[in-house]
Amino acid sequence: FQTIDSIQNLLEDYIPSHIPSEKERRDEFISDIASSLGLNHLLMSDEDEEDLEVFIKGECAMCERICKLSEHHLVPRATWKKLKLKPPEEWNMPDADPKALNDFMHQTIKICRKCHNCVHKVHDVFTLARKYFTLDSLIE
Repeated sequence: FQTIDSIQNLLEDYIPSHIPSEKERRDEFISDIASSLGLNHLLMSDEDEEDLEVFIKGECAMCERICKLSEHHLVPRATWKKLKLKPPEEWNMPDADPKALNDFMHQTIKICRKCHNCVHKVHDVFTLARKYFTLDSLIE
């Protein structure tokens, strides 16, 4: 399983038709089932799901540990709508064409959960987007 959607897709075949279809109640039901199966570590909050794309094993780009990794968007997705309209001066892209800007904003690095949690606890998403949009700036 890679996301809550994967779990939901799997479990939806087994959810009896009498279970209410309201999203909150279904999510709660799926969470209970996943927990009872020992899969609750795969369920993510909306905030986590924004940054956590895929679990793979490899070397963390920040701490260099070999472990399961997640994708961290160097420019957090929560900032895209606002920053596409007016990119920060720090990006040095004053007249960037939309494709170049889009490619820049979609850059990711693969980091472990410990580093990922630390990055998001230390800085808010707009600070990350404006000042820590490269691996080097995150490590400093």
